[in-house]
Amino acid sequence: MQKVFLTSIVLISLFITPFQSEAGWLFHATKRAAANRIYAQGFSHRMNPAARFGKGLYFSKSPVTALREKPGANAIVKSGESKMLMKNTINTKKMSTAELKKFTGDKDLRGKIHHGIIGPKLGHEIGNKAGASGKAVQYQSARDPLGSNTFVPAQVYQKHPGIVHPEKVISYGR
Repeated sequence: MQKVFLTSIVLISLFITPFQSEAGWLFHATKRAAANRIYAQGFSHRMNPAARFGKGLYFSKSPVTALREKPGANAIVKSGESKMLMKNTINTKKMSTAELKKFTGDKDLRGKIHHGIIGPKLGHEIGNKAGASGKAVQYQSARDPLGSNTFVPAQVYQKHPGIVHPEKVISYGR
C-alpha cells in the first residue's frame, strides 16, 4: 500500500510540476524487466531498424518526456551522458532548413517536417548520416511539445559503448 501511494505521489509530481531536464543525464523508458537487464548488462545491440531515426538507442532529456514517448512503460533507465556524446551531438532543433538540407543532402524537405517534428523518412536519412559521421542526434519529441530526445545510432554505440552508461533504474506503477 505504501509503495503504491509513494509511486502515485511521484507520478503526480512528475506530471504537475514543471520538470527541467537534468544536465548530463538521459532517460530511457521501458518495462521493468528490460530496465533491470539494461542496468546489469548495458543496452542491447538488438535494435529496431523501423524506429524513427533507424537502428539505435533512444533517450529523452527528462523522465516525463521518456514516459510520454513510451506509453505502458513502468520503469526508466537513468543514464549518464558522456563528454563524447555531448561533443558529438547534432541538435536538429537548432538547425535551419538550409543546414538540414546540407546535412542530409536532401534538396526538398516538404512534407518531411511537421510543426518541428521530423518524420520517419527524413529521420532515417538523418540517422544514417549521423551514424556514418559518428554523431548522435538531438530532436523534438513527437509526444511532448516541450521535450527533446537524443538518438544514438547503433554503429556509434557499438564503436563506443561507454557513450552512455546506465546508472539507475527508476520504477513506476506496478
